[in-house]
Amino acid sequence: MGKPPLVSLREAKVSLIDCVHRTPPFAGVGYPYITIPDLKLGRIRHAEARRISPEDYITWTQKAAPRPYDVVLSRRCNPGETAVVPPGLEFALGQNLVLLRADGTKVFPPFLRWLVQGNEWWQEVRKFNNVGAVFDSLKCADIPNFRLPIPSLPEQHTIADVLCSLDEKIELNRRMNETLEAMARAIFKSWFIDFDPVRAKAEGRQPYGMDAQTAALFPSDFQNSALGRIPKEWKVDHPNSFCGITIGGDWGEDVAFDGAVQVVCLRGVDLEHLRRDGYAGAPLRWVKPASLARRALRDSDILIAASGIGPVGRSLRVVETMQKQYGNPVTYSNFCKRLEVATPEHASYFDRWLYEMHRSNEIWEYVNGTSIPNLDANGLISRMLIVIPPRSLLLKYHEFVAPVYARLFNQESQTLATIRDTLLPKLISGEIRIKDVEKMIVQEV
Repeated sequence: MGKPPLVSLREAKVSLIDCVHRTPPFAGVGYPYITIPDLKLGRIRHAEARRISPEDYITWTQKAAPRPYDVVLSRRCNPGETAVVPPGLEFALGQNLVLLRADGTKVFPPFLRWLVQGNEWWQEVRKFNNVGAVFDSLKCADIPNFRLPIPSLPEQHTIADVLCSLDEKIELNRRMNETLEAMARAIFKSWFIDFDPVRAKAEGRQPYGMDAQTAALFPSDFQNSALGRIPKEWKVDHPNSFCGITIGGDWGEDVAFDGAVQVVCLRGVDLEHLRRDGYAGAPLRWVKPASLARRALRDSDILIAASGIGPVGRSLRVVETMQKQYGNPVTYSNFCKRLEVATPEHASYFDRWLYEMHRSNEIWEYVNGTSIPNLDANGLISRMLIVIPPRSLLLKYHEFVAPVYARLFNQESQTLATIRDTLLPKLISGEIRIKDVEKMIVQEV
């Protein structure tokens, strides 16, 4: 493979299709309405997307009807972020998103998703980026002028096959993580929201699917509380009874300076990637050693996104295996807050409470701000009330969910993603030969 020529997207017969510049009313059921926060690591996360009616879906897809292997591109907030349209997914395009579509004559459609992730793509994004007071953005008129390396069509087919194979393995791991996450959530809901074991014992039944030792940890009666009927001898209290807020994050510097340490700086959006996928391409920053020491993460900390349009309120419990997957020390940006929790079992329990609050939008009771939402973390832990079971039950729940966290951050997906992201620019630029790729994969995986 030689170095491929630089060709504009317009010359490569890649067209741009703009969205409808208004937002449809949301419905409880219907078709997904994909917005900027739904683009995650090159994929469209449509399961939690807002829904619109069939009638509005027809209206919104008359102008921009996504096709398989189209690329959805964000023009605002995180300009340059892309995700591929998988076969079989029907959705409407949200505001500030556009479609890129290859007609197949110059660019193999399944290759397009990789073309818009390479180094040259991000160079063009920076070149045409329009810096705004609140958000950066790309203009529709500029995007077709992006000049990118376009290999021959046979080479594009091979590159797409190699990278898609790695990506499918990563996606398989993600789905396994989702299954484990769903199991942890189901246990939490049954034990601590619906109180199923207590209800069963109150009715003289053995709790379903539970051994006698675990069942003995639950009472067989209820009591009144500030939150209604709760299991006997359980408490209602504020999270600050076991949780405090530590020093804010440090965004760090882009370039090295005297005495600086290079760190992985987690942002709010990275917390969601980590929770879903077990890895995140968080930026590397340079900070002072003293700053890193003050922000050292512990195994029972919880990070929560405190600012931003999409990720605010998203949380993630810090575990040792999460920090091991990065080659640099891990810290957090000033878009996050670190909650210092008394014990790992309290952290597992409260992290799940925060996760449920985000899913139900209850977290927004503690969010202020207009153009950019900000989480009042102090108000969250000092004002909200939650049910707190005895520590013996917290330990038992922690015992159940600890393997979920361990599996989530087992580094396999990170290894595969590193290989994929290393190969991507080298394959597109012609720096590495296709026949050497399989050998490299076998050696690394």
